Amino acid sequence: SFEIEYRPVAVAEGNAASSGGGGSKGPSPTTAELEIDCGPVLGKYKYELSLVATPPGIERTLHFKAPLGGTQTKPFRFNSILRSAGPTFSASVEKPLFFNLDTKSVSAPAATTWEGAPAEINVIFEPEQVGKVTDTLTLSSPNGGIFRCTLIGECTAPTPQGPFELKKGSSVQIPFKNVFNEKQAFDFSIDTPSLFSVSPAQADLAPKSSTTINVTFTGTEDGTSAT
Repeated sequence: SFEIEYRPVAVAEGNAASSGGGGSKGPSPTTAELEIDCGPVLGKYKYELSLVATPPGIERTLHFKAPLGGTQTKPFRFNSILRSAGPTFSASVEKPLFFNLDTKSVSAPAATTWEGAPAEINVIFEPEQVGKVTDTLTLSSPNGGIFRCTLIGECTAPTPQGPFELKKGSSVQIPFKNVFNEKQAFDFSIDTPSLFSVSPAQADLAPKSSTTINVTFTGTEDGTSAT
């Protein structure tokens, strides 16, 4: 027996007429001829293959988990099977408030093997709301086909940064980002103002913009540590 693998790069167009003469029956198939040569004794066997390229399904699923204010990046890897040229795929997600891409297009080399040429794109999960969210990554090329991947992200409650170790009189710059899609006003405070100072005390940040918070340890009178 023989196993035949079919790898189209484009969805079939047009419709095949139904047996009753009316309506449509889906994409029209294309045909190809398969010839198997079994030698001078058994001869040659010819088969006609009916081929239909249907719309692509989901390639795989990527899972993400990050706290509010944090990010997680994972690569989506795929194999481009176009042999005639190196295709360029446009990349997009449906929920950019939660998922982002490191590039809007991916160029893949021309395939030299049946398995195809490897390519990848990085997906960044940066949530702005606690909970779970599902999205779809789509890579599309006019001549290279379409690849899709399901993105599942889970946003947990914010987690503390650090620890940051400070000596008396020293300070540390702590990065802070407004992960929301709207301008926000933030107040910065500390639990022990007699030991630590923070600057600035307030900041208005544009969507997805960042700043730094300066925290200074003024120290204890006896030189002991403090948190």
